Amino acid sequence: MQKVVVLLLCLCIHFSKAVAQTNRPWDKLAHLKRCSILITADLFTATTFIEMEFYNSGDSEIEGLYTFCLHPDQVITALQLDLNGKYRDGSIEERWKAQNAYNRIVGKRIDPALLQMNGLNEYSLRVYPIPAKSSRKITMTIQQLLKPTASTLTYSLPLNRKDTTSQFNIAIKVYNTENRPFVNNGLLQGLFLPQGTSFYLNQQEQNFRLDGNIAFNIPLSQTAPFLCTKQMGNETYFALRSKPKQEYQNTITPEHIVVYWDASASSEKRNIEKEITFLKQYIGYYKVKDLTLIPFSYKPLDTASFTMNGANSNRWISYLRSLEYDGGTQLGSLDMSTIKADAVLLFSDGINTYGKSLPKTGKARIYSVHAAHNANMTVLNTIVGSSGGSLIDLTKLSMSEAIQVAGKEQIQLLDIQSVSGKTIINQQWVDTALQQLTVAGVAYGGIDTLLLAYGNNSREATIERVQVNTQQHCESSAIDRIPLLYEFDKMIRSLDWYKMVGYGKKHKVVTPNTSFIVLERVEDYVNYDIEPPAELKEECEKLIYVKQNRIDRWKLYQEWNAFNMLQGVVASYNQRIQWWDKTASPIRLLSPNTTVAGNKEKSDADASNSLSNALSGKVSGLSITNGNALEEVVVTSYGMSRRRDVSYSVTTIRQQDIFSSVTSVEQALAGRVAGLEVTNSNNGLAGDAATIRIRGAASITNNRQPLFVLDGIPIAGNINHLVNVHDIERIEVLKDAAATALYGSQGANGVIVIVTKKGKDTRYQYNATPYKLKNREDLEYLQELKAARKNEKLQTYHQLQQYYGNGVGFYFDVAQHFFEIGMHHDAIHVLTNAAEYADGDVQVLTAIEYTLEAWKEYAAAVTIYEEVMKQSENDIQAYRNLAWAYYQQGSYQKAVNLLYETIMKSWEQQEYAVKETKATLLNEMNAIIAIHKERLDISKIDTSLIKPLPVDLRIVVNGNKTYYYHNVSVVEPGGAIAYGYYYDGNSKSRGSILQSGYYAYYPTEYNSKTAAKGKYTVRVQYYDYYGQRKDIPAIIRVMAFKNFGKEGQTIQIENVIMDNQNGVVDIAEIKY
Repeated sequence: MQKVVVLLLCLCIHFSKAVAQTNRPWDKLAHLKRCSILITADLFTATTFIEMEFYNSGDSEIEGLYTFCLHPDQVITALQLDLNGKYRDGSIEERWKAQNAYNRIVGKRIDPALLQMNGLNEYSLRVYPIPAKSSRKITMTIQQLLKPTASTLTYSLPLNRKDTTSQFNIAIKVYNTENRPFVNNGLLQGLFLPQGTSFYLNQQEQNFRLDGNIAFNIPLSQTAPFLCTKQMGNETYFALRSKPKQEYQNTITPEHIVVYWDASASSEKRNIEKEITFLKQYIGYYKVKDLTLIPFSYKPLDTASFTMNGANSNRWISYLRSLEYDGGTQLGSLDMSTIKADAVLLFSDGINTYGKSLPKTGKARIYSVHAAHNANMTVLNTIVGSSGGSLIDLTKLSMSEAIQVAGKEQIQLLDIQSVSGKTIINQQWVDTALQQLTVAGVAYGGIDTLLLAYGNNSREATIERVQVNTQQHCESSAIDRIPLLYEFDKMIRSLDWYKMVGYGKKHKVVTPNTSFIVLERVEDYVNYDIEPPAELKEECEKLIYVKQNRIDRWKLYQEWNAFNMLQGVVASYNQRIQWWDKTASPIRLLSPNTTVAGNKEKSDADASNSLSNALSGKVSGLSITNGNALEEVVVTSYGMSRRRDVSYSVTTIRQQDIFSSVTSVEQALAGRVAGLEVTNSNNGLAGDAATIRIRGAASITNNRQPLFVLDGIPIAGNINHLVNVHDIERIEVLKDAAATALYGSQGANGVIVIVTKKGKDTRYQYNATPYKLKNREDLEYLQELKAARKNEKLQTYHQLQQYYGNGVGFYFDVAQHFFEIGMHHDAIHVLTNAAEYADGDVQVLTAIEYTLEAWKEYAAAVTIYEEVMKQSENDIQAYRNLAWAYYQQGSYQKAVNLLYETIMKSWEQQEYAVKETKATLLNEMNAIIAIHKERLDISKIDTSLIKPLPVDLRIVVNGNKTYYYHNVSVVEPGGAIAYGYYYDGNSKSRGSILQSGYYAYYPTEYNSKTAAKGKYTVRVQYYDYYGQRKDIPAIIRVMAFKNFGKEGQTIQIENVIMDNQNGVVDIAEIKY
């Protein structure tokens, strides 16, 4: 079968063809013989009906494949294929199912058509066959919501194809408007002509090149409201667009103001002086009498009050300039709910890096002000909300414009109700720039009146009355689909597979996960479980075709998905049960009940067969003791430290040895590294790089140059253009195994690691034999900090910060040291800087969570865990971390509820990867239930899942970064090593096992049912080179449970910072 690309509606398209599946010769390109377009529009929506006829001039049949693009607000709502002179409607189905049916049927040389979305706004249509010397016709329908721009509605359809159609017809009709539409730049020509209360335009062309847009504008009335209704059965749909009588702005006189001033470390990215200038002019222009300043970072830092009179009226400026800008940003720490002021001004870039992201607001008007080129406008607008304030961007507004905006109170639409109560509002939005309100809904009681409430949090609502007359018909309109059209672009960007499938099937539209398909034979609809069009349903029933109604079928689909998903988890947990006790009964789940459609039954087995195809490819009181029993670790209590190591396999050249006499990196290396050759450039130009070769390097490409790594980042090009040799702290040359272990194939030619004076804490070494972290020296800045007197610690920290402050790990080290010597408040403050300098990176926040837990700051840890879980809805580790934070806080019910919710949650495409982690969570939930059953409500938990597996010793290892360690093992008393991937039976002591997650990021679990007394060493083969940010510290958390799931259970927790480590590392020892 040949493939011919015939394109339509695409900005950038080309023709191509593929080799036939049979031995037929190559064919000529199919020709778009005829294209007809009918557009109907009103003041709300537009419907575009396109009919295309493609002609195959070749001597053998071909498959037509064409691709096209649409605007984000355009939705494909119908497809038809001509079969024997009659159009057949397309059926909307799951993408995988439709594509599977199409591919199988094409192989039988039977007519199908398939329309899919391949990417955002990108589509493809396949039609088979287009017979030799013959044509095939298809139609498609596109609907869209027309949104106003300035004083017009704009319609645009891209037809940017590069060939010519024999016949082109277009007819446009715009209903219910008194204003004549006009043609925009593009393919349309002529004038719209009046016809009653409508306007029309017809255009016919021969041999017409479709290389442009079909575009026209509809003028809007600036005063009169417009109403449109459409009868659909017993429901009357309506849409209303009007210009509210209520003014959107009122002038205020702010005499008493409160200013929240972001004093976090990232404030250096704002133009502080410009913000101070704005506030100074604002105070002077509006004659502000009283000013209250509240600086904040991760929490409010101070409250200062100033009276604007006399010579001291500018003292607040000195106050702001004297602030120490340090720490993370937690906007959620602000409570504005009780503020009584004429205005609240928030000066911040809106980038929340630590904890809760939104403050608690009240009735005060809030104005978000910033002079930052990189601000989170969404957060700042959300904080303003319906307070009546505004967002003021000083990078775009002039100072005078900003002052005027800050003196206006915004009036907003707060609520819509109807007098009769029988009118339902489905969608509403206000364009404040155009001062236009659009409302859509369903009226059940004939003529009704809408009550529009305008106001804000600080002003009582003003009611405006608008009449809805259901006699104003617009039967050709698509106003019944306004909610669909309004939400479409947002929905298709969703990552929720099931929601998108349900959305596409409910509304019968093409989405990334739903497609249109047309089949020729009735039996194919039955065989491939495709819902037939209305005209074929009776014939399908004769073939004993049973199709659930959409709601019941979707419910069944979800039930079977949940069942199959849980089966995988239970299968994994049953392996644990068999290890725990070979005579114990496994968990058995009951399958969903037999389903019935009409008088026809479908057995569980039949349902399983069909629905398993649908799932293919998608599912496959405790005491917390001090960790003083964790010996041979970084510290022996709750806490952590970092060590460094210099491996024998690395050749190091230090700055003080040679750099004073050289001018390039090549000169620094020449003659100082065994096996390294430096060849000067032939042209002799200053600054040109010489050629470097490391003997023994074996490249898989023609490139024999070693890899340069500058402060942890691989570099291409002339290294001398990127670093001054006198700024280098040291150069390390890695060869052979050391290079490839750290950098994979990129290091096959060797690696030259350059560490600058400001980046020297980012190096990584390789160690082939096991070593213990406690034997490593502290980093240089830790040695200096520890040597300082306690009353000089903060001063020393700030001095070191200037040198090392761009490294996120620096703040973890300093914070841990401060905590260990009793400077707890300062420790937390310093720790929040890690979040600030990492821009709130989730991996850093997870490391902070681990640290706060280790410090027993459970409330603070829970706050961050909750925020991280919101940001990482598809990360099962975020759920588990929060559950354990709840547990350590004493919230056992919350912990159990969250663990169960996580086990039952569908992780869609990740389901196979997380099933072992779910089994770990099931084990932990059972342990909590076993100990705290009397305190817990477990009535909503499936009782078949409650089967605790108590053990003497359980060790769980996991971390904050996705790829950074593997091959976790436990050296047991006597020297036996428990290791393996999933359930490996190689452990020789007391029947112990080791269970690892699908990726190293997931928890690795060691269990010993009858543990021998003695020392258990946790060992990891560690690496961290999978393209992750090197400035983010890697932290491994070791949780040791003694008497797990039994009375008297204890937990020991150790966080280990692994920066600068590579190879086999003993990270913890547990005495039992």
